Amino acid sequence: MTTITVFKESGLIIGYHASGHSEYAASGEDIVCAAASIITQSTLLGLQEVAKVKITASKDDDKALLEVKLHEQNDQAQTILKTMELALKNLQEQYPKYVQVKEEAK
Repeated sequence: MTTITVFKESGLIIGYHASGHSEYAASGEDIVCAAASIITQSTLLGLQEVAKVKITASKDDDKALLEVKLHEQNDQAQTILKTMELALKNLQEQYPKYVQVKEEAK
């Protein structure tokens, strides 16, 4: 299962942690895992290239791990992060056995 934890502080998303393979299908054919990866990695690109906020990101493709922490905020960053959260929750609704989205207050 792919698990994404969205970290929040005072109502703002301050980071996220995605890990695990969904195991919906064989490697290279798993549309659920691909969707979660595209959503979380596109969010990282948006934070870096569009919102231009300071972040710390760590990624390990072998372990299917991506963690992103924001060190500053702006409206664009929150729009990008809220869109990610909505997309992931939609994916979870469609594939509840393969994707779990959790929220953690900091």
